[in-house]
Amino acid sequence: MLVICVAPKGASVDKESVESSMVAWVKYAPSSRVLVIGFVRGTVYEFFGVPAAAHRALMSAASKGRQFNRFIKGRYAYERRAAGASWN
Repeated sequence: MLVICVAPKGASVDKESVESSMVAWVKYAPSSRVLVIGFVRGTVYEFFGVPAAAHRALMSAASKGRQFNRFIKGRYAYERRAAGASWN
């Protein structure tokens, strides 16, 4: 089951688990336009300058992995983060 949270503008949204063979969870902070994605293999990436529309499209896509590969990967600056870090 996919649960999409709606937060007031500028508020940080909690980490959202998703059903995907590639993406385990997603967290988005609209005020800073930072998208954090945790992958099923344990890697975590933080993407910068991601518009809210791109986050919404990812969360509503039937295939999170395909959406990520087509519309996020290679389009935004990113950093790989420690998988063990707390992302709550």
